[in-house]
Amino acid sequence: MKKKSLKFFQLYNTLLPSEKREFFCFLNLSFTPKIKIAKSVISHISPEEDFEKYLRSSFSEQTVWNICSELSKALEKFLAVKELLESDTIVYRLFLKQIDKRDLQSLSMQVCKKEIHMLLESKLESGTFRNIAEISHEYLRMAIKAGNVKLQKELYITYNSFITFAIMTELLMEMESNIVTGSIGKESEMTLLEHLGYSINFEVVLNHIEEKYPGHYNILRLIYDLYNLIRTNFCFISYNKTKDLFFTLMDRFSDKLKTDLFDSLIDCLINTKEKNGNNVDKELFELFDKKLEAGLFRDLSVSKIGFNRFRDNVLIALNVEEIDWAEDFVKRYSYLLPENQKSNDVITSHALISLKKKNYREAINHIKKVNKSYYIHYNDYFRISIKANFELGLDEECFSLLEKYHDYIRKADNLSSKYVTGSRSFIKNVKNLIKYRFDLNKIYLIDIEMELAKKVPLSDIVWIESIYEKLSGKKIVEKAV
Repeated sequence: MKKKSLKFFQLYNTLLPSEKREFFCFLNLSFTPKIKIAKSVISHISPEEDFEKYLRSSFSEQTVWNICSELSKALEKFLAVKELLESDTIVYRLFLKQIDKRDLQSLSMQVCKKEIHMLLESKLESGTFRNIAEISHEYLRMAIKAGNVKLQKELYITYNSFITFAIMTELLMEMESNIVTGSIGKESEMTLLEHLGYSINFEVVLNHIEEKYPGHYNILRLIYDLYNLIRTNFCFISYNKTKDLFFTLMDRFSDKLKTDLFDSLIDCLINTKEKNGNNVDKELFELFDKKLEAGLFRDLSVSKIGFNRFRDNVLIALNVEEIDWAEDFVKRYSYLLPENQKSNDVITSHALISLKKKNYREAINHIKKVNKSYYIHYNDYFRISIKANFELGLDEECFSLLEKYHDYIRKADNLSSKYVTGSRSFIKNVKNLIKYRFDLNKIYLIDIEMELAKKVPLSDIVWIESIYEKLSGKKIVEKAV
C-alpha cells in the first residue's frame, strides 16, 4: 500500500470512538473544504466499523490510495481544529483577524484590550509574554490607523517591554534545556545560541527591569537563576535561594509551567549528583514531594523512559529512608503509568522497597519477573539481584550474576560511556567485597579504596561504602562520586 494511505490509517487508527464520530461530522460540515469522495464511502467512517477493512475489500489499491489521499488532508485539518479549540489565545487571534477583515475597527480594539487584560490576569504560561507582545503589536497597528497618539505611545512601550521579556525567557529556557540534554557544554565549537546568550549581560537587563517593571522582575529573575544553576558549578546557597523564590511565585504559574520549573530544579540536582557526586537526595525528595502535593503528577503518564520519573520518586524516597512514602506513592500513582511500562516499573519498585526493608529473598522474587526490554531494566535486574544475593551470603550466585552483568555490558549497544564505566566499577568492587569476606585479605580492601578514589560515577556508592565499612570496620576517608 502506498505511503499516503498508510499515513491516513496510522492517524485514523489512533482516534477514539468519539473522535471518529466527530471526524464524520466534520466531513459533512458546510464550510469545511470539500473532498472528492462519495458520501456512501464517508458513511462507513464509524467506531462500529473497520474502515480500513471496508476500503480494502471494496476498492482497488489505486482507488484506496486516492480516497486516503483526500481523507488524509481532511483528517489533518480536523486534528488541527481540535488542537486550536483548546487554545483560547489562538482562537482569539483568529477571531481578531475575522473582525479586522470585516472592518470592525472599534470591536477589534476592544478584543485586543480584553485579551491583553485576560492574559495579564491569568496564570502565567511559557508563551504568555510573547502572546501579550504580539497582541499589543496588533493593537498598536489599530491605534495608528485610528490616529490615537496617546494609545500609540502606551502600546509601543507595552509591546517593547513584553517582546523583551519573551525573548529573554525563551532564550534562557532554551539554553538551559540544551545544557540538560547535552547539546551545550560539550567540547565543541560554540553554537549560535551560545554566542547570542553569552553576549547579553542579563544582570544589567534585570536591574533595569527591577527598576522599571518591578511586577515582572521576580519571574524573570527566577528564569535567569534557574539557567545559572545548571550552567555554573553547583552551590547549595544559590539553589536554596532559587528554590525558595520558585515556591513563593508558584501560585502565579499554570500547572504546565509549574511542572516545567519543578523539572528544571530537579534536572539541576540530578546533573550535579551525576557530575559532581553531591548528595542531593534530600533536596530531590523535597521537590518530588512538593510537586505531588501541588497535584502535578500527569507527567507520570509520559510513555518515554527517561522522561517519566516514577522510578526516580521511589529510588530517592528510599535513599532518604522514606519507605512508607515510597510504598504509598506506588499504591497511589502506579495507575497513571503507561501500559507499556507499568508492569516493569511496579515490579522494580516493589523489589527496591523489599531490598530496602532487608527482605532480600522477596526482592529477588520480585525483580526476576521484570521484562528486560531496555538497558534500565537490565540495570535494575542485575544490581538488585546482586545486592540481595550478597546480603544473603550467596557468593556463588552473586559471582554468576556479576559475570552475566559483565557480559551484558560488553555485548550491549548504545550504552553511554559513563554508564559502562560506572557498571564496571560496581562489578569490580562487589567482586572484591566477596573475596575479602571469604579470606580477609586486605589487598581487596586496598583495591576498593583505589577504585573509589577514581571518583567514578557510581549510583550504588552508598551501598558499596556501607558494606566496605561493615566488613573492614573502618570509614572511607574520602567520599567518592
